[in-house]
Amino acid sequence: MPEIVRERHVAAGADEVWRVVSAMDSIASWFPTTREVEKLDGPDEGVGRVQRVKYRSGARNATLDAEVVDWAPNERIAWLQVREFMGTKQAPILARNLVTRIELEPAEYGTNVRVSASWEPEGLKGELAEKTVLRPRTERIAAGVLGSIEAECG
Repeated sequence: MPEIVRERHVAAGADEVWRVVSAMDSIASWFPTTREVEKLDGPDEGVGRVQRVKYRSGARNATLDAEVVDWAPNERIAWLQVREFMGTKQAPILARNLVTRIELEPAEYGTNVRVSASWEPEGLKGELAEKTVLRPRTERIAAGVLGSIEAECG
């Protein structure tokens, strides 16, 4: 199963970092070319929240829906991609179990932040898309999360 992992130490407490990573509105600062983020279902905070991210993919409008599957305040959050649309058509499934995780660990003088994403490529198209779509996008999201944390928390 392919996975990317990025880690960074930030000079802020886990509670400050948590406010950045758990707020649905902050997704717009991490996810490339985001136009809008909205809650589709579930609670405002916690497991079961389904969020929709509307973004640009090249010249096309796209939509990604994800469900929060793990939520431990000041410790970790994870979401599972449930579907994606290119324009108005559902995009082909290139990967199953695409999960993005953010884990926070208190450390001396701040917090260690670990951002990871893993997935299971679906068929030959998924294996080809791993290098051209899945890995680059998850790398940009991980870099965006860490950049957003540093910008907000110092």
